Amino acid sequence: MAMRPTSDQDQDQAGEAPPDAELLTISQAAARLQIGESLCYELVRAGRLPVRRLGPRCIRISLRGLQQWAAEGDDPLEGAVP
Repeated sequence: MAMRPTSDQDQDQAGEAPPDAELLTISQAAARLQIGESLCYELVRAGRLPVRRLGPRCIRISLRGLQQWAAEGDDPLEGAVP
């Protein structure tokens, strides 16, 4: 079976996902936001944090979506239960 020759650019792209495709776990997103995991889950439940559900118990947050959400200046503690 013959393999197609690839350029250096193809090899670079094959090994990396585009930055906007990076998905974070709740733990990773909480660390980036410098908040606790429980608050991060609360924001997900309230629909205030953009998430992708990959299954009934598998939640991921896109890095790009998280950065956009943070740039909008949404206060994560607004409306939180004391």
